[in-house]
Amino acid sequence: MTPLEHVRDPLQRALSALTHAANQSCGVKEAIRDIKRALNEVVAGEALLVREADVAALPPLPPPVTPDFTPPPRPAPRRNEMLEGALRNLETAFHRLSEANGGDWHGGRDKAYQHIDDAAKHLIATIKASNAAFRDGRRELPSCKPDGSDSGSEFVGPALPRVGEWLPVRALDVNYHHAMSPSLSSTLTRT
Repeated sequence: MTPLEHVRDPLQRALSALTHAANQSCGVKEAIRDIKRALNEVVAGEALLVREADVAALPPLPPPVTPDFTPPPRPAPRRNEMLEGALRNLETAFHRLSEANGGDWHGGRDKAYQHIDDAAKHLIATIKASNAAFRDGRRELPSCKPDGSDSGSEFVGPALPRVGEWLPVRALDVNYHHAMSPSLSSTLTRT
């Protein structure tokens, strides 16, 4: 593995944790965007280090930011586990980034540091808001819009059946009835 692959791996794990988290509020979506931006900078840095061997030999630059990766205390067991896991992975990526050679990658390293810091800030704010909602007895996620009109869900479509509700699969498949028709099957076999 290259030194930057060691940075990319925890960023990808953080991204995976957030995309699988139950909390998909605006803060989580912002953190996902920040992590993707950091990943883009790391990938660009890898390409630069492959192209320019003299840059790869340069020592790492210290980070211009000092992120806080400490999650707020949980109001209940197992609350925000995926978000906390993402924070731990961001911390690992940040520290590995600060140890990887390659100078400043023509400005890309500072951008990666900043994106990781921004992602951590979004996650901590989201955890705090989620914890406050939980303590207040609200189970819904914080709204994405200031007027509270959006719960953060982007899915708009037909209602799905409830758990345990029977759904007649054959009735949904229009071609099923035609395929089972004796006249159609004999027509298909004769040609």
